[in-house]
Amino acid sequence: MRRIPLLTLALTLLPARLLAHAGLPPAPHDLWRSWGLAPTVVVPLFVTAWLYSRGVETVWRRAGRGRGVAPAQAAAFAGGVAALFVALVSPVDRVAESLFWVHMIQHLLLIAVAPPLLVLGAPQAGMAWGLPRGMRAGLGRWWHRRRWLRAALRWMASPLPAVALHSVALWAWHVPVAYEAAVRRPAVHAAEHLSFVGTALLFWWVVLHRRGSLARVPGLAMLALFIVSIESGALGALLTFSAGPWYRSHLEAAPAWGLSPLDDQQLAGLVMWIPGSLAYLAAAAWIFLRWMRTADTDRNSSSLPSFRGSF
Repeated sequence: MRRIPLLTLALTLLPARLLAHAGLPPAPHDLWRSWGLAPTVVVPLFVTAWLYSRGVETVWRRAGRGRGVAPAQAAAFAGGVAALFVALVSPVDRVAESLFWVHMIQHLLLIAVAPPLLVLGAPQAGMAWGLPRGMRAGLGRWWHRRRWLRAALRWMASPLPAVALHSVALWAWHVPVAYEAAVRRPAVHAAEHLSFVGTALLFWWVVLHRRGSLARVPGLAMLALFIVSIESGALGALLTFSAGPWYRSHLEAAPAWGLSPLDDQQLAGLVMWIPGSLAYLAAAAWIFLRWMRTADTDRNSSSLPSFRGSF
């Protein structure tokens, strides 16, 4: 129980520094010294990883290894945390201030890499069992009393709101006015990335998690992924084929890395267009293959002869 105040403080401070940029943009010689080791980022990531690993260990000790949380799910969650580490702590964070294409890689990590891996990692089981027993029971009682909050989350996790919120976050923060505000103001930048991660978690939960509203309707899940892949590709194409740079914040920093601002933007557009779209299409292909495998299993089991009543 003594850890509870520290955990609460760490989780409270998370939004305060979620990619709040400070100081001058880094130059090429600053690359390997540009690690973001702010405690308000590192501590929440560490606490999240520790809670999950503690929860998985507890589940496996009580139910047996691989039960409750499969090893592949634990690996997926670890991959999601690693993607957040790369986006928030590694030099990607600081270099994104200078280069738009690196900034776009950072956005993809927060939208299309970390969230699906976290969703596939059975986060509710791992995180819940990682909490101390008293805190877990208290949190359960608190959640049970918040009917309005549960209703709001159920609505946001339904197909249309989840896709719409994810799409709005993707487009709205790339409007030049909003993008420049996020670059200049740490609080706005924190809100930008919180909205990226939050809406992406909702979207990926709907299409990938077994309790998601589209989990039992693979065709609609693939349609949702296809729609978002088109949006990602359209945004990337607009950036790639634009006649001039959209964002003033990279006009002076990009040349220090040997790129013109327009070259930098075109690379960013290609990042959003190709890897960004492929992330959603790869998820759709995975759902399709799993759907076909399930259909084959059901067909084979139904074709087996029945010997009931033969004896």
